[in-house]
Amino acid sequence: MKKIFMTMFCLLASMTAMADVVFPKVSTDSEEYWYFIQMQRGGAVLASQGEGANLKTATASKTAKQTQLWKVTKDGTRYKLTSKGGQVLFYNGDRFKTAASPSAGYQAFQIVKTTNSEFEGYEIYVDQLGAARAYLNQWGGYGVGKELGCWDKGDPNNPLKFVAEDEMGFPDEKPAAVTEVSISAASGWKPANKHTLWYTKPGTDWMTSSLPIGNGQFGATILGGVKRDDIQFNDKTLWRGHVNGIVGNGSYGSYLNFGHLYITTTDAAASTAYRRWLDLDEAKAGVAYTSKGVDYEREYIASYPDDVVAVRYKASQSGKINTSLILYNANGVTPSYSMDGTTGIGTFSGTVERTGTSKPESYYCQIRVVTTGGSVSASSTGITVSGADEMTVFLRGMTNFDPSNDEYIYDATLLPANVQNCVRAAAAKGYEAVAEAHNADYKSLYDRCQLTLTTASNTKTTPTLISNYASSPSSNLLLPEIYFAYGRYLLIASSRGVTLPSNLQGIWNNLTTGVPWNSDIHSNINVQMNYWPAEVTNLSELHRAFTDYIHREACERPQWRKNAKNIAGQTKGWTLTTENNIYGAGSNWMQNYTVANAWYCMHLWQHYRYTLDTKFLLEKAWPAMKTCCEYWMERLVPASDGTYECPNEYSPEHGPGSENATAHSQQLVWDLFNSTLLAWDELVASNIDGLPSNVNSFLNNLKNKFAKLDKGTATEVVDGKTLLREWKYTSQANQAYKTHRHMSHLMGVYPGNQIAEDIDPVIYAAAKQSILERGTGSTGWSMGWKINLNARIGNAKDCHTIITNALKLTSGGGGIYENLWDAHPPFQIDGNFGACAGMAEILLQSQTGKLVILPALPSVWRNGEVKGLRAVNNFGVDITWKSGKAESFKIVSDGGRKAIVKYKNIAKDFFITDENNQEVDFEVISDDEISFATTEGASYSFRYDPNHVLTNCDEIVDDLVKSGMDTRIFDLQGRPTTAHQKGVYITDGRKYVVK
Repeated sequence: MKKIFMTMFCLLASMTAMADVVFPKVSTDSEEYWYFIQMQRGGAVLASQGEGANLKTATASKTAKQTQLWKVTKDGTRYKLTSKGGQVLFYNGDRFKTAASPSAGYQAFQIVKTTNSEFEGYEIYVDQLGAARAYLNQWGGYGVGKELGCWDKGDPNNPLKFVAEDEMGFPDEKPAAVTEVSISAASGWKPANKHTLWYTKPGTDWMTSSLPIGNGQFGATILGGVKRDDIQFNDKTLWRGHVNGIVGNGSYGSYLNFGHLYITTTDAAASTAYRRWLDLDEAKAGVAYTSKGVDYEREYIASYPDDVVAVRYKASQSGKINTSLILYNANGVTPSYSMDGTTGIGTFSGTVERTGTSKPESYYCQIRVVTTGGSVSASSTGITVSGADEMTVFLRGMTNFDPSNDEYIYDATLLPANVQNCVRAAAAKGYEAVAEAHNADYKSLYDRCQLTLTTASNTKTTPTLISNYASSPSSNLLLPEIYFAYGRYLLIASSRGVTLPSNLQGIWNNLTTGVPWNSDIHSNINVQMNYWPAEVTNLSELHRAFTDYIHREACERPQWRKNAKNIAGQTKGWTLTTENNIYGAGSNWMQNYTVANAWYCMHLWQHYRYTLDTKFLLEKAWPAMKTCCEYWMERLVPASDGTYECPNEYSPEHGPGSENATAHSQQLVWDLFNSTLLAWDELVASNIDGLPSNVNSFLNNLKNKFAKLDKGTATEVVDGKTLLREWKYTSQANQAYKTHRHMSHLMGVYPGNQIAEDIDPVIYAAAKQSILERGTGSTGWSMGWKINLNARIGNAKDCHTIITNALKLTSGGGGIYENLWDAHPPFQIDGNFGACAGMAEILLQSQTGKLVILPALPSVWRNGEVKGLRAVNNFGVDITWKSGKAESFKIVSDGGRKAIVKYKNIAKDFFITDENNQEVDFEVISDDEISFATTEGASYSFRYDPNHVLTNCDEIVDDLVKSGMDTRIFDLQGRPTTAHQKGVYITDGRKYVVK
């Protein structure tokens, strides 16, 4: 993704009833009308900075009316603007300023309707300038703190609106900070479960130390203060942005912080034995400490079955829970509080403006506070709990986002009841039942796949574990084991519910301004990397949040099809931009990068390859893949060498900004065409009902274009080394390629399957050298990619080096924070997912259809076990290894397909049995590779036993020739052979083992 700059959004409070964009009333001596002048892009308001000072933008404030309220008076044919504090707006030829009586510059302006297509409103026009650039404009970007100068008419930083004083919604205010009590760490404590992040002090920084929980769509982060518990929460669908369209970079929108729940312990005192944790094995966060002889414990869960975040406070003595609870609305007006019998209720709601439509997105949030014992009361400022034995809070925030609607929202009047019913039902069910259902649901996914690298207990805090691992990775293998589990945990926590992919931060974001890269859906590797672990680590269902989103936007919603015409000039198919929001819109940055559509289709095909779900292939994957092929069949251009090229493409994110036939684009289109042809063969072979007709012309055209397609696998010699070319017409020798974080020309190695040693050793060798040239250092997410690439070339040493680098506490470069979030920096969750997938790739590969066992096992992972990995053709795989060698493994065939298995000396050194402990006949492809037929639902066990004698052979001999077998000899595949080494051979209709 783009690392050149960070888009900064300023999101002010939305109003419950949005003010119309109207021309302001003109004030007179007898009647004055006061307005906030609000910039449409970013939402900041104009604020006088005092006598002679440059005008700036600011957050609207009810206490800053003297500087932020303006009246409009007539000055001949122009208009004059004066602040309530008496400051007159004027333009001095460089900046807009204010003064009580300006002595120079222009003091009167035209107010004209904007011509900008993204925003409604007006522009302030300095018509006296007689120049094109004469319109008030937010300089240096947009949002809070920007100075105002002049720029071109219609620029998106120009439009503004006049909001009457009584119509302005002011943002909610966070509660005043509290002074934390004295806290001392727990000693001798260890968590109940091995895969737990834990700490002996509260978190103080959201990005580096908060602990995330999530149910796939709605989640929260925990800092765990004793005096004040800050629970920040998000829903994946709360966005400010443009609806359907391609707009200026930054105008497409931003993912938003939903709000905070602040729980203040009113009688908090000095505390001891403090510990805070996130249990990955049970998806549960916790805080515990002792104060005044009382043991306190808090528990936090994000339930998928009950669709709430639930927080429980307990104490070892009755009547000791005393708290005040305040909600914070990060995007609108102050919450309200009430009682429902003995239950405290807190609520806030509002709307978030969107462009491209007159309809905002609505949001609604509610908490229900339930206690055992004690009392609950509500006031205008919050909820108070006194003398309770136990307190539970049920929390849910929702929006009216609806991806099935062209404007992506449903009737906002239905939203409050949806939230209220959800929270009320959870409260009625009770915490214990909610927690039990949550645990069962979560473990049905999480327990499927487990990696064990060490038998060591989790006796050291996570920061200590990070430090110890940096000093001695080989003796602190619990950290990579936890990191693998954490990747799967984060995927479960961020990719369920609504069919939207997890974004750049999963579902977690604490900002309404300056969100890194808008926490968007970034399509030049980042959202794809989010789903690399889905299939191989046995979380295939979670892939559907992404794949169904692809189908919807490509085949049901209109914008991606419009993009094909408006961006690329094509009449068929669909495509998307690099930067995307949840409303089908994107930005105009690097619009010539259109091959993301083919990369997205790779996920559709991969989901089928792992699941063999022909219904999904027919209904979801095939329509999107076919129309994507139509886009590229129309778009490809003939080259002078007789091949077809992708025109005007980009190799993210360096080198020439535009060139035909980048290796990246060619490999992706190769993968698309190849996969689509294979997909059709699979559909025909499945005899599924509903196959589309009239596809022969399409298939013939596709085959013809595929046959002549430039494969993107050309090589070049740079500094005496043969490398895979990144650009067909530009040498890498002219580019700073050796350390670049993107390795866009290696798609065919990973995540694709075009380049492998078994396919073309020459191309594979060039790709391997290209990977080695890029080295082991990089930014956070790029390390995830490099682990996978090095695993694919069997480079175990560098795999471990990169993992070690990725697990270093960041000091400004890539690595991790103490909460194990990946640091690009800043936090980007794709690095967590990329590393998790890479660790699986070290242990099992199947991209070419072969199950390759332990292809890149690091020497320091000497002993270990992994259960529940998945392979293409719907195989499950468990592996146990000792002293760096596979001791046993099991393959479960859930698709009944033929298994091809590759491991060193597998044909000679492994004993294979089925579920009934019967020996399995297999074909020997080589000493290192065998194949055998499988039965759907059956499992097959492999045990290392080089001295084992197969009992289903006719005779055991030392040498066939010495044994008098001078007739023709065949291997198990029926090929003539004269081999005398160990193995199984057939001659004269009898099977012999040469031992």
